[in-house]
Amino acid sequence: MTALSGASTVLVLAIVLVLQFVPRPVRASQLIWVAVLLAAGLAPPGPARPTAAGIGLLVVSLLASAVLAVPRGRSMRVWLDDRGTAWRRGDRRTLGWWLVSIAVRIAFAAGGELLLGEPVLGGSLWLGLAVTLGVQQWALARRVRALGDPASIGTPSTRSPSRSDLVRPDR
Repeated sequence: MTALSGASTVLVLAIVLVLQFVPRPVRASQLIWVAVLLAAGLAPPGPARPTAAGIGLLVVSLLASAVLAVPRGRSMRVWLDDRGTAWRRGDRRTLGWWLVSIAVRIAFAAGGELLLGEPVLGGSLWLGLAVTLGVQQWALARRVRALGDPASIGTPSTRSPSRSDLVRPDR
């Protein structure tokens, strides 16, 4: 991985992390970023070398990214505003799950390099971020449907949530 690729990955991850803790509506349109990251991850030279070890390591690391995204999605506060628009915001538990996810990805990268001789390719990082955000969005969407499937999910609200909206309704 080049220094530029590594720097851009860190920058995108930092933006994603900051946005996890800002109240934002839950919308299907957020999946466009998953598609962009998927495309970046699959662009040449690809996410892994075409070896059994490279492909195996990629598959296992993507599975780990998907599995860790579920509790992270469940850790986020989810509520409906007075118009029925679903909102979400991460908390300390969300941060904890992000730190675990990042540590696991680093362990896979280091283990792949040291034990299997498989280099870290930038595509695998983009692909991992796409998978983890996509599964997290799926987990959030399931929680929103459990709130009562409001008709306006996916439609932006014109107001920001008030402080009282930040109370977790499911507790």
